[in-house]
Formats: sequence, structure tokens, C-alpha cells
Amino acid sequence: MIVRLQSAKAAVGVAFETVSNALLIVGQPFCGYVAQLASRIADSPRRNILREWSTSTIGGSNESSYRPLVVNLQTTRLILEPWHERHRVAWRRICRDPEVMRYIATGEIWDTDKAGEVFDSALTHWREHDFGWRSALDKTSGDWLGFVGLNRLGPGIEGVAACEVEIGWWMTRAVWGRGYASEGATRIRDEGFERVGLDRVIARLQPANVGSARVSEKIGLRFERETTAASGEANHIYALDRGDWRRQLKSET
Repeated sequence: MIVRLQSAKAAVGVAFETVSNALLIVGQPFCGYVAQLASRIADSPRRNILREWSTSTIGGSNESSYRPLVVNLQTTRLILEPWHERHRVAWRRICRDPEVMRYIATGEIWDTDKAGEVFDSALTHWREHDFGWRSALDKTSGDWLGFVGLNRLGPGIEGVAACEVEIGWWMTRAVWGRGYASEGATRIRDEGFERVGLDRVIARLQPANVGSARVSEKIGLRFERETTAASGEANHIYALDRGDWRRQLKSET
């Protein structure tokens, strides 16, 4: 059950404001160091998040937890919508495009079962972590153009911690070369450091994927190392930490 905080009677805990918009924190336990939290709040001038009080049943007992109501993100040309069931068919189509899949894992197209497995995993990631893949929708037509998003890497990448968070993007072939990937990835990068509160973001891509390498560099990531992915293919790791992200923001303004 979700109950909106519409009156002072519902407010419990501590409230404070960010620089540009009020961020109500109610009954939320402080995690980590206060200094780190304060730094992240200071880094969030563009944050615009609605908050709700969520009461869920866990292990047979009611447990209240404080969770963000995540909203769509927007860029000049895109709406970035949290992963949703209604785009499953479009997802299946992109997974069957051999040019899109050329640099994904072994380079083979995915059948319906594999595409569905990955789609469901992306939905689960949102439920567990409150961030994840977002559908990239054309702001004018509403057409599904692909996805841009963040996800926890998980095990299987040689020498890279499973807790790392990676940024990634797939775009339908019809819109390649029009800057949608870098436009969406820039906004997702900022979500990672602002709303999600990350200290570091990585991208992993196959060495021959020069297009994605250009996108990575355009949004501020830099080549860090070579490694081997779970399917045995070579991967290049690009990375961006919080300090370099701040400097990147200044250069973009």
C-alpha cells in the first residue's frame, strides 16, 4: 500500500531541502557517512524526485520502507521511461536485429526465450534497486527508440567487481548516427550520480565497437582496462568517478 505524504500528520523523521527543490526525507535511516550524504545532496541541482511512503509485506509481516517514486526523465528529444511491460514486443524486435546484436555477448541474435529472460531481469532490477534500464521514447511521436540505463554488473567479468554499476544503451538501427545514444546516456549518467548516489559508473564494450566507445568518451568516461566477459569475448572497461563527473558537468555548461 502506498500512502502519499499530503499532511504534516504523515511526516515522521527529518526534512531538509536541496539547493533547487525540496527533498522530503521521512523516517529514512542514514546510511554511510553524513559527509558523503551531504556531498551527494550538493551534487543534485537538477534532481526532481517525488517521494512516497511505501508499506509492504515482507516475510509475512508489515514493514514500512521509504522509497522514491521514480519519474520519467527528459532530454531535448527523448523521454526516458522506467522499464515497463508495455515495451516487451519492441524489445523482442531489437533483440532479433543482427546489426544491433553484433557487439552484444557472442554477437548472436536472441530468441524469444532469451529476450524475455533479459527483459524480466531488467524489471526485477528496478524492483530491487530503484534504478535500471529506461526505454528511450521519441518525445514527439512516442516511438520506442531503444533503451539507455544503469544496472548492477553482477559476476562474470574478469577483474571487475560484481557491485560495479554500468551504463549502457541500445538504439534501433533506424536512429543510428543521430546522437540519441549520447543524449540519453548523458542524462542517465547524471541520474546515476544524482538520484542514485553512485561514486563511480563504468561502461563495458567490445573493442571493435567504436561507436559505443565514442559515446562513452563523449559523456566523460575514459578507457581504464581490458578484460574478458562471461561469454569469453574481450571487453574494454571505461569509467567515470564522481570528481571527474563534476568537472565534466562544468565543461558542458
